[in-house]
Amino acid sequence: QRNLGSSHNLTAQALSNLAGCLHELGKLAEAEAMYRKALNVYGDTVGPRHRQVAFTLVGLAAVVREGGDLEAAEELYRQALDVCRTALGPRHPHSQMTLVALRELLTERGKDQEA
Repeated sequence: QRNLGSSHNLTAQALSNLAGCLHELGKLAEAEAMYRKALNVYGDTVGPRHRQVAFTLVGLAAVVREGGDLEAAEELYRQALDVCRTALGPRHPHSQMTLVALRELLTERGKDQEA
């Protein structure tokens, strides 16, 4: 942030990477805040349909899911999948992994028909 400023896509990428580290350490609240901050910066720099937004949404969804808010996690996975399919295509491995994560969550929520 000091070198690039708070509104640069590389700053957003660094924030997202840091959020992933915080998630691995079990610091869910801090990770969630960092992912959301990264999304705000991406929104201002690369726009809401960029692949980095999709990657960040998946990370945020995982944190929110682990925190127990399955409804919010489902919405985040759906957003991520939509962006993945637009930015990368439906057959891209990241699109497929996001779809698998969404299906697992739907099953966890008892939405087997939808999964």
